Amino acid sequence: MVAFTISDYSSKLEFMNGYGAIMGFAMFVGALVPTYLVRLLFIWLTKRWDGGLARMLICNFLSLLVATGAGGVGMADGGPYQWGTAFFTYAIPQACWVFYDIGRARAHSDAKEWIRSDRHKE
Repeated sequence: MVAFTISDYSSKLEFMNGYGAIMGFAMFVGALVPTYLVRLLFIWLTKRWDGGLARMLICNFLSLLVATGAGGVGMADGGPYQWGTAFFTYAIPQACWVFYDIGRARAHSDAKEWIRSDRHKE
């Protein structure tokens, strides 16, 4: 069993000639795009299911699994599979999309409540 810690991940970023923070930010921004696209794919595939927030959380979890799986293979570069590095690369950007979906779900439920209360007719 291979133990992987956050310090291992940060050391991989620091070796890049002192540009660890810049490369980390670039990896974060670069990870936002595939997690968003895979998330949209799962949302589209489950569009007939009116699961609300549970649907969004499941779609985000599946998106993280797919991004981590594909990223781990790509980061291996002929070596051993990089599960930990890929997970830490995609977990925070995927969490951003989870919080975005939670905010959208709350706004949607607030709007439904506002319409039901007939306050919009005043």
